[in-house]
Amino acid sequence: MSEVAFYDTCVFILSLNESHRECLACQALLDVALIKWVIAFGEISKSESTISEFLDSFEVTCAQNGVNVISVSSRQADKFAKSIQGLKKKLRLLGFGGRDWKQLSGAASVKATTLITDDRDFWDPASKRGHTHPQDGPVRRIIKAECKIDVELPSTGATKWNILRS
Repeated sequence: MSEVAFYDTCVFILSLNESHRECLACQALLDVALIKWVIAFGEISKSESTISEFLDSFEVTCAQNGVNVISVSSRQADKFAKSIQGLKKKLRLLGFGGRDWKQLSGAASVKATTLITDDRDFWDPASKRGHTHPQDGPVRRIIKAECKIDVELPSTGATKWNILRS
């Protein structure tokens, strides 16, 4: 199986927000002509946002262009989450949980190697100030060590896969 990249909801939303600093990277990550990996996203993305139709259309476009997409059901994510309860406790002590935990469980359930997000909680939930993301944080380090998942900003992921256009 190809590399699996799990996209947090923000990747889809930010691709539509041209004023956001991560917009171009998100658009590149959704460009089916550039994608060489399997994309996964959680069912929660459809239920937590107003982008359900956008996600449905994206899935169809991917299928028409031979891009594999995995839609992770809440049930699948919840079932997998039960097997990593120790991790949940560690992360909860750092303030990480809720929908972010569901997204992480979904990523881990499909053995994603990368989780693309702009959500600061995936680095350090205690660090809400400022406009820049920390290069590293305790949550990101724990996720990497225990799940073997790299948490990356959209721009970092797009650069890693050499698809970011200037």
